[in-house]
Amino acid sequence: MNKETKEPRRKISLQRGRQKNKETHAEVCEFVDSHKFAGSHRSPSPDSHKFAGSHRSLGFTLVEVLIATLLFTVIMIIGTGAVLETNAVHKKTQTMRAVIDNLHFIMEDMARNIRLGSEYRCSETNDIPNTSTNCQNGVLIAFKPFDATDETGQVVYRLFKANPGSKWVIQKKGKDDSNFSDLTPKEVTINFDESGFNVYGALAGSEDKKQPRALIRLSGYVEYKDIKSPFNIQTTVSQRLLDI
Repeated sequence: MNKETKEPRRKISLQRGRQKNKETHAEVCEFVDSHKFAGSHRSPSPDSHKFAGSHRSLGFTLVEVLIATLLFTVIMIIGTGAVLETNAVHKKTQTMRAVIDNLHFIMEDMARNIRLGSEYRCSETNDIPNTSTNCQNGVLIAFKPFDATDETGQVVYRLFKANPGSKWVIQKKGKDDSNFSDLTPKEVTINFDESGFNVYGALAGSEDKKQPRALIRLSGYVEYKDIKSPFNIQTTVSQRLLDI
């Protein structure tokens, strides 16, 4: 083989070697690049975690919003019911207290007027006696008030029932009144069997040698809506004007 024939073959070999090196280099670069891209997805950087976490903490999921709304609604319903119930109980209590105070006022009014009056007349019926009389379990008591200008003026308290289906009430007739008026409010129911008037020593001083006195008994209950509150009040008063 001469020198001229060897020279072209060497050039062809060199060209093939260079071409093969280029292909090998390209394959290596492609392999390295592919591994870098895959690695970046498998192990994200800390900054990427922070960025993702910041986006997740900016809002709530639909389930969380629904649960919070449900809890808030339940709490509001329970709280509103408790407030309304407390308010209703307070109103009932205030009404009951006002009625009880009214009963005490009625008792004080009767006790004061009877104490200052004289010539007690007690009856077990609605008929007013003409003279001073004693009685047990009376339904009516009449007396001469301290400011009476004549012998005809008198004050009368009585237990009265308008008809069989109505309630017993306390009525009063003043010395200048022509008709009786109710004293007890509509919420009050009087127990007739345990209420009434007892009068002692009402006869003239020379007859019984006792100072006139009266026992007043009021019993029953106060009813407001679904609440019933029983009461039992009694007091004894003695005539201020001496009559012994």
